[in-house]
Amino acid sequence: MSDLRSLGFTATRTITTTNFPTEFVVKGPAAGNALDGGCCCQWTVPAGTTWITFEMWGGGGTGGVSCCCSFGPSGGSGAYSIKTVCGTALAGCQYTICAAGSSGCSQSTAGCTGFTSYVTGYGLTNFCAAGGGQGCTWCWGFGGAYNCQTQYCCSCANGGDLNIPGPRGEAIQTQFCGMQGQGYAPTAPAAQSGPMVGGHHCQWGGGLGWPCAAFPGGGGHSGIASANSCCYAAPGAGGMVSITYG
Repeated sequence: MSDLRSLGFTATRTITTTNFPTEFVVKGPAAGNALDGGCCCQWTVPAGTTWITFEMWGGGGTGGVSCCCSFGPSGGSGAYSIKTVCGTALAGCQYTICAAGSSGCSQSTAGCTGFTSYVTGYGLTNFCAAGGGQGCTWCWGFGGAYNCQTQYCCSCANGGDLNIPGPRGEAIQTQFCGMQGQGYAPTAPAAQSGPMVGGHHCQWGGGLGWPCAAFPGGGGHSGIASANSCCYAAPGAGGMVSITYG
């Protein structure tokens, strides 16, 4: 497996062996942190190729900032899609492949929606995996002990043989303001196993925070605070596109 990020905007590969299949991935140069700007490139299909499978993840959403006695749901994960294109006309075709960057660090109680990954070219129509939904926080939202709070939208995928929406972020509140609250930052479908459950990105008043979202496509934790100090949110992880062909 090799990374296309160092190959510029046009990447070609000549098949000189029968050791099929061949696989490469497209992702940002700083995958998994707030500075991941994503990656777009153009790929020319090598001679002899009769099938290609594209597998992609959208970027995760950013959590919300807490600047009071507050907390809230984390950002959602990016969606997932997979598509196989077959045929003898593939050789020489060009595909534009774009992997989403991270959603960056939010400085608002409403986080940022994740970015979309997509591929365009022969045999594909509206093939994309959207970014995860934004996280959010609010002050003094502690009406009862241990209630769940959920954001309301999932990210969607289109154009694949299999499309799986990215799950929403959630949080479990307590009666102790932000102290000991728990966050649920979802991982992307068909990527890592299980969500990142635990303290939010940073915490004032008790507990440890999660430093970053799970790559590819994981949602970023919201801040959680139990005092009048700001606690910033984690960015959603960037997306990725995996290409297998033979």
